[in-house]
Amino acid sequence: MSQSITPRVFVSATSSDLRSARKVINNALTQIECLPIEQSVFGTEYGPIHEMLERKIASCQAVIHVVGRDYGSEPAPQALLDGESRRSWTQIEYGLAKELGKSLYLLICDDAFPYDPPATPEPDEKAALQSAHRQAILAGQHLWYAVRNADELHQQVESFKLPLDKVRAELTSVD
Repeated sequence: MSQSITPRVFVSATSSDLRSARKVINNALTQIECLPIEQSVFGTEYGPIHEMLERKIASCQAVIHVVGRDYGSEPAPQALLDGESRRSWTQIEYGLAKELGKSLYLLICDDAFPYDPPATPEPDEKAALQSAHRQAILAGQHLWYAVRNADELHQQVESFKLPLDKVRAELTSVD
């Protein structure tokens, strides 16, 4: 008898501008029978944030990294190792997904995307760091998809069903 296991998909997106987008992604993942793992459902955790994120991502079969307008929050500057570049937690999630060899789906939000309104605008320095991250992904070798609105976002995540069905088949165990 074989048992199908639900693929776990980590959703990497900033809270400040993509909170609503994460809900759209969670809904689409649920519709294609995947379990979304993202900040709003983490629950109580322990230890350093970096280690917690690494555990969460390691437990997933895939990561959806959404690049939006905002940089978001970051580790305290004094926590950075010598020579380590500033990165937001969302950018760290992207890096961890690559380091762990996870199936990585990149979604780039268009300038016209209906972002959540900012509580407070980010400083120019953070905007520049986010712009550099966005440009690195656009210029990189990894396939990415542009989305202009919530409907396109939902459709794009649903289109991941076929490759995630392959992951599901790999997770299927025979008793």
